[in-house]
Amino acid sequence: MATQSSMGIMELTSPAALKAAAAELIATALFLMVSIGSIAAVTAQGSDPLPTVALTFGLSIALLAAGISGISGGHINPAVTFAMLITGQISVARGVMYIVAQLIGAGIGVLILRAFLVDDLLAAIPGAGGNFINTNAISEEWHGMLLEAMGTFVLVWTVFAVAVNPRLGSGNVAPLYIGLAVGVVHFFLIPLTGCGINPARTFGPALFLPATVDGVPGRWDNAWIYYIGPLLGAAAAALTYYMLYLTPSRSELTRPGSN
Repeated sequence: MATQSSMGIMELTSPAALKAAAAELIATALFLMVSIGSIAAVTAQGSDPLPTVALTFGLSIALLAAGISGISGGHINPAVTFAMLITGQISVARGVMYIVAQLIGAGIGVLILRAFLVDDLLAAIPGAGGNFINTNAISEEWHGMLLEAMGTFVLVWTVFAVAVNPRLGSGNVAPLYIGLAVGVVHFFLIPLTGCGINPARTFGPALFLPATVDGVPGRWDNAWIYYIGPLLGAAAAALTYYMLYLTPSRSELTRPGSN
């Protein structure tokens, strides 16, 4: 039976945990403002969204993760937090705090955009902030879900390799590698699913962007793809990496001097 200490219940009132959750909220709000703002910018210009949006997503995650990694770990994504939670890197209470903070932050980021940009421009963005299935490329919805899972797998695998594994961790440059992973996955998935790989990034626009124009998918169309896909991909990457590289082998356990 889980105890209060194993669940981390005391962290709900811990100043350090509350500050960490606040950092996740602020960083996610800034991430949504900048990233969805980049989609609005290319929509207004009528230019190719792929390079601009992919680079904006990747670079913004790198910068924001670097800014808060020493405070909260720099998740900025419920899928990353979920991966940390199921592998015991954070407590259940802290994980819940982070996810709630990320979802609230995502909403705030989109509301900031609505305060400055005209609704007609934001309404012209398809789906939940650019997340919608390209039916010319994907024939089945579950294919889109699997693509989202695979994209999130790449991201979470990178997070564990450069930020979690104590033997291979990249220290202060870890956020750069994580941002590169986000950018690469966006180059791959934007033409297919719009590239979610982050439930908060989908949730904020779905909830607060204005109604879409005629003929553009609704904000909640195929929403399950952008929640189930990233969580499945995050779980697969985290558990696979944890079992292969973070669990001591029998030889390590029996090595002289080991505990």
